[in-house]
Amino acid sequence: PILLTLLAHRPHFLHFRWASWLSVIALLAAPALTIWQINPLLITLAIATVVMLVNTQQLQKLRAAAITVGFGVGFAMALLGRIWFTAPLFWVLSWVAIVACGLWLFRHLCSRRETVLTRLYTRALDGWAIALSVINLGVLTLIMVNAELTSSIPLEWQYALAVGLTIGAIIYRIVQRPTNLGLCGAAWGIQLLALSWGNLSGATWDDLAIVTLILGLLTQLLGDFWLRRHPDSALTSLHGIPTFYAILGGLLAHHHFTFTSGLYTLAAALPLIGVGRRQPDLKPLTYLGIAAVSIAAYEGLTYQLLQSPGGSEGDGITLLAGLATAIAITYRLTARWLRSYWRLTQSELLTL
Repeated sequence: PILLTLLAHRPHFLHFRWASWLSVIALLAAPALTIWQINPLLITLAIATVVMLVNTQQLQKLRAAAITVGFGVGFAMALLGRIWFTAPLFWVLSWVAIVACGLWLFRHLCSRRETVLTRLYTRALDGWAIALSVINLGVLTLIMVNAELTSSIPLEWQYALAVGLTIGAIIYRIVQRPTNLGLCGAAWGIQLLALSWGNLSGATWDDLAIVTLILGLLTQLLGDFWLRRHPDSALTSLHGIPTFYAILGGLLAHHHFTFTSGLYTLAAALPLIGVGRRQPDLKPLTYLGIAAVSIAAYEGLTYQLLQSPGGSEGDGITLLAGLATAIAITYRLTARWLRSYWRLTQSELLTL
């Protein structure tokens, strides 16, 4: 590979691109020869990274830049194996998060210069950092869900550290430039952090539901604040994240039916209505939130009926009908205020 790269840089050599791409192919095959020996693998990856830097300068293609960064990532991971050959999984995940943050740091440095190569490396670094973060969050999700559902694997606090480092790396990228993918990744990581807290502290499903619903309300309020300052923002994740938290929190709270189930449904309705009132095409979320408010009232009454000894089915049906009437009267008396807050037309409110 080195000789092919040198050949590609000879003056007046006609097939320099062929030589560079053949060098790339040879470099991709080289690590397979040393994968089972850590020291030769480290040397191979270090040389491959340097040679690919030269090849990328010659080729000026995104694929070449991506391969260069890939060799650098491979070297960083092999370095962990050299320092700590039997590193536990949580330390590997923490190291992956640190590597992703380092890639975004290099991306930030590259973005300061406007050249063809820096633009290529900016995209390649961003792509690799995103891939590492998604893999990290995916593995951590499987570990934490398994620990929460089966308790077969005791969850060490280091897994929470790995989640925190991954969130920190993603937030560093968001600070550079907010994106839908970055915000979704941060929301995913924060939910995993809540799961790890619940597992480590012995929290109940209700506790997790409360935390999730609070996250839904907070992200909805933060989204409102952002959209007021940036009305033309294209960050659609500001609508999706609170909706995700609200629905997930409602599902977590209903793993069993208790006297607080209706309160959790009501709490889930608030972010849904808050998001739905932002713009006309989000009105279905408003309808869903309004339906959740009514469902919350029915859940509260149904629980009380189930706890009451004796009584006939007719009495229960009468009480449910009375609740429906009370809801209708309440909507009618507060129609003017509700129409203004929910941002619905008169006909839409009458339909409800």
